[in-house]
Amino acid sequence: MDYVDWCGLVLDGIDAAGARSPIRRNNGIEESSLGKQIFGERFVEIHREYPDLLFNAAFDLFKIGLIEDVSVALWKLTWDGRNASKDIASKWGPICDTHIDPMLEQVLAIIGRNSEIEGTEFASVVTVTAKTIEDELQNGMVFEDIAQALRELNAHNLVFWDGGSYPDAVRTTYSGLVRLTRCDSVSETRFIDGLISEWETTSVEFKQELHLDSPSQKAEFVKDIIGLANTQASGRRWLIIGFDDEKGESLKGFEDRLLVKYHERFEFVRFTVKKDAEASKKWGVTQGPAMFICDATRENPEKNALEKLTGKKSAAALKALIQKSLLRVEAKK
Repeated sequence: MDYVDWCGLVLDGIDAAGARSPIRRNNGIEESSLGKQIFGERFVEIHREYPDLLFNAAFDLFKIGLIEDVSVALWKLTWDGRNASKDIASKWGPICDTHIDPMLEQVLAIIGRNSEIEGTEFASVVTVTAKTIEDELQNGMVFEDIAQALRELNAHNLVFWDGGSYPDAVRTTYSGLVRLTRCDSVSETRFIDGLISEWETTSVEFKQELHLDSPSQKAEFVKDIIGLANTQASGRRWLIIGFDDEKGESLKGFEDRLLVKYHERFEFVRFTVKKDAEASKKWGVTQGPAMFICDATRENPEKNALEKLTGKKSAAALKALIQKSLLRVEAKK
């Protein structure tokens, strides 16, 4: 786990506490209670070794407006924080858009590399000295130059130090590590959103079930696919095949608001997984839920699936799968 994911986990923890208790949602949760919620009784030992583990994450989230005042005993999400807990990646764009000098980027990278400590259950950050930065730069910058660079980075919440006009020990921040590790993801998402924005609105039939037992049912399915392929909208069309278990979970994730904008490009088809059923055999599915993303313009979609997912997935996982499929097709153009 890296520090960006750790901060997201802390944000989710505060949100989960609020979801279970209106009192905590409106008043906040104590650091110790949050720690025990995440780690159980082991938090006492973990906190003894890493006393700033939770506070640093909460402070960095406070600096970008997701948590209210962390100087008080109870930590409470802002309204923006409540929304961000559902899609924290939506907060990365402004961080990546901030323009800073290439030399500052180099200083930031040195701090991030030496400050972040990744782990299996959590990630932490430690301070880096100006001497470490100077030694790694090896470009003639003196302490005063580095101090000026650090003040500039601190003004953008990309690094943090405890105070003073001439910082010596600094650490990376959530925003700093987002800039170092997540901006490629932001660019990719924007590329995909740009493709989507060019699509013309068109009506799409959403099928709850599909039956291919009779010639007329098969003909109806072929008609739907032909209509999908011949639409006047620009760009690719997609066929989403979902295989459900008895709970019917395969396509529910697409109802999330994160995925609504993709609907106009998809034809959704849902099968019920049945032993020895023709569709199950055709697609090689033995249990649900399972989902396939296919290029609707190609023949034999079961042999040309772009991506496959098994098990119930979150909206974020489905979005990532869609984007990956889009990029694969665009790369072939």
